[in-house]
Amino acid sequence: MSASDYEGLPGAELLLKGLDDLRAGRGDTCEALLIATAAGKLKGLGVDVPTLAWQITEPELTMYALLKTSHPDPYAEYNALRRRFAKLERALEHSWSARQRAQEQAE
Repeated sequence: MSASDYEGLPGAELLLKGLDDLRAGRGDTCEALLIATAAGKLKGLGVDVPTLAWQITEPELTMYALLKTSHPDPYAEYNALRRRFAKLERALEHSWSARQRAQEQAE
């Protein structure tokens, strides 16, 4: 899938920034850590997940620690990011299912 495949999806900016960060060797951003938390699911949905995402241990704890240094309410920010990313995952699942149905009908 290319970047244009994600345009218009809720939370696409999180995915695109996280992928860019991981490809650049930056596994210490919230966006990169979100991808690391869902690397297996994202790969199953056709996302080309960079190798670095698989090497990050405890991405949830790392992200929370990062948020503690930059937000007055890290718990609320963590939950808000997780909710936005969950919406993206659902949209990707829907898109993946639609592609699968289209392929089956074409056969």
